[in-house]
Amino acid sequence: MQEKLTKIELQRAALGAIVNVALNYLLIPSYGSIGSAYATLVAQAVASYLSDALDSRTHHMFKMKTRAYLGLWAFSLALPGARKGQPQ
Repeated sequence: MQEKLTKIELQRAALGAIVNVALNYLLIPSYGSIGSAYATLVAQAVASYLSDALDSRTHHMFKMKTRAYLGLWAFSLALPGARKGQPQ
C-alpha cells in the first residue's frame, strides 16, 4: 500500500541525523565512544518513534507504537523474576 509518505521519511531521517550530530558534539568529549553509542540510540529513538508524534499524518502510528511499548512493559512486569529483590 503506497501512502506517499516519502517526504515524511526524509524529514524523519534528517531529524535523526541532526539529533545524532548534536548529541555526539555534546557527549563524545566527556564520554568517548560510549557517548557516541548513546547519542545514536537516542537519535534512532527520536527518528523512529517520536517523529511520528510530530506529524498529524503519522500520529496514528505513534499511538500504535505507544500501545505496543506499554503492553510489552506491562507484560514484563507480570513475569516472575522481572522485579528482582522483591518477594514472589
